[in-house]
Amino acid sequence: MLDDFIGKWTGHTVDVDGIYPNQCMDLMHQYCLDVLGVPINNLMAPAAKDVFLQFPNILGEDRFDKIGNTPDNVPQKGDIMFWGTQVGEYGHVAVFVSGDATSFTSFDANWPMGSLPHLQPHNYSGVLGWIRFKGSPTTSTNAPSMAEND
Repeated sequence: MLDDFIGKWTGHTVDVDGIYPNQCMDLMHQYCLDVLGVPINNLMAPAAKDVFLQFPNILGEDRFDKIGNTPDNVPQKGDIMFWGTQVGEYGHVAVFVSGDATSFTSFDANWPMGSLPHLQPHNYSGVLGWIRFKGSPTTSTNAPSMAEND
């Protein structure tokens, strides 16, 4: 299902909140809605880093496990990754696709700044950790179509 999501959104505008298009948080919320069936009002915070740093107080936290970044932890496909202020004032968020303990590829928006959703290679510099969905992925039937967001 993540592969279908990547195919659908690569190179397309995503703007869940209707404020600033193509932000990393927009892509995370679209992923949560389209693939995980998690409502858009879940995992809301002023900045990407805050979802991870304030996780116990974030609506929807009960749907995910929080996992810290350590040298021997490797995310699983579909985990939602968070960076802290080492990469910028607001941090960053992306969806893990593949990798190992030294480098990985994730599905990102606005990395580099202004870029549309795409596959992006990374190392773990600045990664705070990730959250893992506790349920089974599902396809939301009321998710906005790309045409509504382009």
